[in-house]
Amino acid sequence: MLQYQIQQFDAPLEIMEPQKMISLDDYHLESIQRISEKIRQHTLIIFEEQKLHEFFPLASGVLLKWKEGYFLVLAGHTKTTTIGNNQLYTIFENDFIAILGRRINNKRGKGIAVDDDKIDCSIIKLTDSCKGEIIEKGYKFFNLGDVNIDHDDLPGMKYLVFGFPITKVKQKYCSPLDYSAQALSYQTIILNNNKLFKQLKLIEGVNFMVPYKIKKIFKTGNRKRVRGPEPTGLSGCGLWCLPNNMDIENNFYSLAYYPVGILTEHDKKNSLFIGTRLAIIANGIWQKFDPTAPRSRKLVLR
Repeated sequence: MLQYQIQQFDAPLEIMEPQKMISLDDYHLESIQRISEKIRQHTLIIFEEQKLHEFFPLASGVLLKWKEGYFLVLAGHTKTTTIGNNQLYTIFENDFIAILGRRINNKRGKGIAVDDDKIDCSIIKLTDSCKGEIIEKGYKFFNLGDVNIDHDDLPGMKYLVFGFPITKVKQKYCSPLDYSAQALSYQTIILNNNKLFKQLKLIEGVNFMVPYKIKKIFKTGNRKRVRGPEPTGLSGCGLWCLPNNMDIENNFYSLAYYPVGILTEHDKKNSLFIGTRLAIIANGIWQKFDPTAPRSRKLVLR
């Protein structure tokens, strides 16, 4: 269990995978659970206020930092305004926090790379007060200095999608700000299909594809095939690279993991998620917020 309590996250994790990837032993399954609990500390549920103090789950978001800058990364199509209705919030322990800060939106052609029509990410540099409230509730910002911005997808690598489908976010009757949410922890791979990649007009070094056949998902552990949750709400959630060695017998708290990017689109026809890579996000922080931030050495910039 997490070391802090957040009321709306009291439901157990759903740990799934796209196929019978490997035969998992108890140590492997427990390591996935432990890593999921750690990734949860970097992941917010984003709510929209449609009426006064009436909140509706909308998306997921990933918390990142560089030096003194603290950022929330969302899918670019996640709507927001600075005043009035449609302001974005997150909810903690019967309290709501407005997501406030300077925002850049790199959606569909207004971005950083030369060919960026498939970029769909938004970066919010949080105000000190907003950042402070989030940290006070036990959340953590993943340090960009601890990750290779230009991640290479090598054969055999495993990944974890971690986010909150809105069908799994339930409001309780005792309070309008009391929610129960079940996170989806989805062990997966990055698809290497050049023909489909080009067909979808995706961009090398910018996008990735992750399989999601909603009717053919397997529950990790008992190997039972189930129907996965509807993906609405997973926009903005992270794709995380898992360590090659999943042996937790000695010390599972030392298991390394890091973000590769965020999910931005569900392609129902091809049964997959499309995402924007961390290189684009890091370059946005470097270009718009802090020229000392790590940036991609592979992408060509304007």
